[in-house]
Amino acid sequence: MITVAIGKTHQVLGELRRLPCVEKADKVTGPCDIILKVKANDLHDFKETLTITLGRIEDIMEYVIAITMDQ
Repeated sequence: MITVAIGKTHQVLGELRRLPCVEKADKVTGPCDIILKVKANDLHDFKETLTITLGRIEDIMEYVIAITMDQ
C-alpha cells in the first residue's frame, strides 16, 4: 500500500508498472493511493525491491508492507 504526493498518482503508477518485479499496480481509494503486488525470488530480492527500487521514486511518500502467506 503506497501513499504518493498529491497529484502524482498517475505518474507513480506509470513508473511502478514499468518495473519488472511488479505484477500489479492499482489506484485505490482510502488511506493509501496505490496497491502494489510484487514478486520476489527470495527475501534479499524483496528487500532490494523495497529499499532500492521504491526509494528511488521521488513522489512515494510512504508505504506499508503486507506479505502473502498462502502460495
